[in-house]
Amino acid sequence: MTNSYVSQKITEILFEAMSELLDSVRLVKETCTPEDAAAFNRGARQIICQMGKMLSLISSIDPIESPYPDKPQQRNPLVENIDTAQRVAEVLFQVSSSLTESLNIVRNAVPEDTFKTYALGVGETLTEIMYEFLNPIFAMHPSIEPKNWK
Repeated sequence: MTNSYVSQKITEILFEAMSELLDSVRLVKETCTPEDAAAFNRGARQIICQMGKMLSLISSIDPIESPYPDKPQQRNPLVENIDTAQRVAEVLFQVSSSLTESLNIVRNAVPEDTFKTYALGVGETLTEIMYEFLNPIFAMHPSIEPKNWK
């Protein structure tokens, strides 16, 4: 087995586990007291941080290209189905919006140096969303590209 194959399989397992964990967070929020939901969220956040460390280890085994290429990377095929591409783009725009909105909450809640570190992480994440997903999707499906994208 190649490192790439192993890293892909482990990544799929971790992503599925994160998805299931996030489903459990939603369930607890809907069915338990706010205090219990907050405690569960803290535990889930810790687990996701640990999974993030495992993903970092996987990336060291199967390195990825720089997230800051001179031009958008195209990974063909990325999302060939246009309906799926449209939905993925919508979800990624919502993720981007949520991350941007989180800056206002963090700005007023933590010391300035912590905020700067958080804002840098948000900026890097938004850049990766753009280069790794949105630009390739829009290159493949120009008809769904927003008019103000470029």
